[in-house]
Amino acid sequence: MINSVMSAIPNYFMSCIKWPDKTIEAVDRLRRAFLWKGDKKVKGGQCLVAWPTVTLNKEQGGLGIGDLRAHNLALLMRIGCRLLSDSSEPCFQWLRTQHMANEIPIKAKPTETPIWKTVCSVIEPIIASTKVTIGNGQLVQFWRDHWTAAGRFNLIYPTLASYATNINCTVSSQHTNGTWTIDLHPVLSSRAQTELQSLMDILLDQHIQQNVPDKRTLLLGSTDITTSANYNLLTYHGILWQPATLIWNKAIPNTCRIFLWLAFRDRLNTNANRVNKKWDSNPHCMSCPAIETANHIILRCKLAGEVWKKLNLYETAVRSSNIQDFVESILDTLPEHQKPGCPACFAACSHGLWKARNQLVFKLTETSVAYILHQIRESLQLWVHRLKPSLREHINTWADKLS
Repeated sequence: MINSVMSAIPNYFMSCIKWPDKTIEAVDRLRRAFLWKGDKKVKGGQCLVAWPTVTLNKEQGGLGIGDLRAHNLALLMRIGCRLLSDSSEPCFQWLRTQHMANEIPIKAKPTETPIWKTVCSVIEPIIASTKVTIGNGQLVQFWRDHWTAAGRFNLIYPTLASYATNINCTVSSQHTNGTWTIDLHPVLSSRAQTELQSLMDILLDQHIQQNVPDKRTLLLGSTDITTSANYNLLTYHGILWQPATLIWNKAIPNTCRIFLWLAFRDRLNTNANRVNKKWDSNPHCMSCPAIETANHIILRCKLAGEVWKKLNLYETAVRSSNIQDFVESILDTLPEHQKPGCPACFAACSHGLWKARNQLVFKLTETSVAYILHQIRESLQLWVHRLKPSLREHINTWADKLS
């Protein structure tokens, strides 16, 4: 709902203008309140996980809810990419004529129009994330763009680049009558002269093709420059979250996925977390004399022990330091034919234990082990209908063990 409606409504406006931070914060407040409370407002303690973590991709440990700042920039980068390509649309031709004669500015002058300021704000990230197959060189920055095998000249030759008369100049402006004429200040240091000689050696192998347009592609990953590719690049943190493959399993319903996501982060409203938020004064489990955390409820509580004994996993649960360690230990020791059904069985067992805990805390009703096992089996038998017939037998095998 959040991604389909609340994040999608501003799409048109975000593709045209750069949104102010205050506007994005106002929309994020509504999205955050809807996620955690289903209302227009929410208090800090009711937000179980920090919003920057929530907006990460699922593979990186988030819920995949869109980051509006990155989404806004990715949409604007699409406009910048069309400006830096051989687009024949009148609006882009006009912008090139007015603002890009022999240079590609990355910062607009204070007197420029808001539209051009918006376009300029995305040119630098586009140049940083792309490479160019050189054609006529009219839409390629000479110093900052990656247009030779050697790399970006402003990074390879920083001293020489500091002597450039126009650091934003295009490749075509430095190539006149078939020869390279680099526009530099007249007096160069010895280091700059050495770098100039090295640069000219590289340029000997570079040829401008007047009738061929430049082709810009992504530096990493897919060669197509799309809004999705730009967004993934802007939000990539370089670290994948290991539990993600287990949590977002096809057989597990979305409600249970969110529960697992919170459990792996120990952000459920357990008694220990409630004490930390000053909502309660007793951090102990109501079933046994231990601090009640997600790890305790799912691995070490009295009811959990009975469930894992039924699956011959009790010793593994006791030895494991946390939920992630428990799951990894199971997958490491299981035969290959049992692994496909393991995530769904673990999810059903964990969710069943959590519901039994809630019955005890909020209704003061103890749930028998037999009833918990019955609920877990029913959940698995219902979940198998989400899968293809060929995959159902893996989950049914685990459900049979709970009989």
